[in-house]
Amino acid sequence: MYGGARVHVAGGSQPLPIEQATGAMDDKIFDLVWDYARHGTGELCGLWNSREIAGYGIGSIFLIRTTVAISYQIGIRSLFALCAPYTIPPGEAVGMEIEKSIGHDGTFYYPKLDLIATTMILKDVPILSKAYEEDKNAIINIRENLNITRVETLRRKEITIHYDIQIPNLQQWDLNATILKAQNTFLKSKVRDYQPENYLIIYLHRLKKPFFNN
Repeated sequence: MYGGARVHVAGGSQPLPIEQATGAMDDKIFDLVWDYARHGTGELCGLWNSREIAGYGIGSIFLIRTTVAISYQIGIRSLFALCAPYTIPPGEAVGMEIEKSIGHDGTFYYPKLDLIATTMILKDVPILSKAYEEDKNAIINIRENLNITRVETLRRKEITIHYDIQIPNLQQWDLNATILKAQNTFLKSKVRDYQPENYLIIYLHRLKKPFFNN
């Protein structure tokens, strides 16, 4: 393998990675995710590529396009991402927007204090209203032809990519059941938050994080 990414749907056995990564710094992420999860949401995460193909866009542009096409196939309507600075432009190219309601105008010190990650959301996976025309056309082409070979060009470099993204046994997938699980998880977490001992934990934690204006 030379690269990879995954679409993590809200409502599974684990919270979204962005919730795990930022929840202790700003717990508004949980309400934000649920706002989108009630209509089906997920996260583009685990994005990587090997050095052998650096510069061809596999670990950024083309994998991001592919995850957006996969998201449409499984029916979710929005897609979160916690982006390093270099993945913000390809995120914007597919229609993602910086979400400024959490963190410091959408940013966090993550995964360590000398690095910054930015919260982004693609709010309309089916429509892609804010995607650049080239990226939108490519995504639509991929999602309408789940097994297709395309010659992609980036910075005058050409690469032939065979997209084979048809998900087997998709008829067994029930997005509504997943949304219900997301709701149950969210409500249970809200009940735990209201326990008296948790008020003290949250209060003490916030005293230690002047970076945010909560």
